[in-house]
Amino acid sequence: MKLERIEENKKDYMGLLLLADPCEEAIERYLYDGDLYVYRDGGTVVAAAVLYPLEDEGCELKNI
Repeated sequence: MKLERIEENKKDYMGLLLLADPCEEAIERYLYDGDLYVYRDGGTVVAAAVLYPLEDEGCELKNI
């Protein structure tokens, strides 16, 4: 099992992200400014999360 940061083609994971947030427009507002991480079991992506940076220190978990 492996955690991987995705830097390109983030929209390829939209189907999985829509399971947690049913509004594609909302996801697009934070997806490209945040960091997308996926969790792989073998070659299969089984989870995804977006960490969105806050103005002060820290980040917000936007999608899991």
